[in-house]
Amino acid sequence: MLQKKLLRVILFKLLHIVVVLQENKNTFKTEFLLIMIHSIGVDIIEITRIKRAAQRWGDHFLKKILTPSEYDYCVNPSLLIHSVAARFAAKEAFYKSLPESFQKKGVGWQDVQVYNDEIGKPHFSFSDSLNILEKNYRIHLSVSHSSFSAVAVVIFETWGAAT
Repeated sequence: MLQKKLLRVILFKLLHIVVVLQENKNTFKTEFLLIMIHSIGVDIIEITRIKRAAQRWGDHFLKKILTPSEYDYCVNPSLLIHSVAARFAAKEAFYKSLPESFQKKGVGWQDVQVYNDEIGKPHFSFSDSLNILEKNYRIHLSVSHSSFSAVAVVIFETWGAAT
């Protein structure tokens, strides 16, 4: 019984009903869209690894992996290493989940930017060469860190009509 309820909940979450007004008619057509996970990327990095790289290579390392906006955000000394590590993990997880056609084109550190919205939730923004991703996929990002490590999970979702 519990399994059936759980299955119904999962199916409801996966099937979104979209009501589309048919042209020149006052009738509505219901279309089911199936939301599918295309790919998942996960990365975890030790804070000390980022700290050692930053100490060894300094601004050269930071400016290589961070966009100018990310660099400005991470300048705060209390946030620096943890924020850099979280962004590093987010970009690595993004690369791991990136569709193969984009992996072959080559994506650089500066093509992907992690930013926080007004409530602190992390999101990606992309260079012009990757903007098409947002048209074809819904991209989810979750980032967390402790005093020892930073972890990020990226999920690419796609959708299509259920048949």
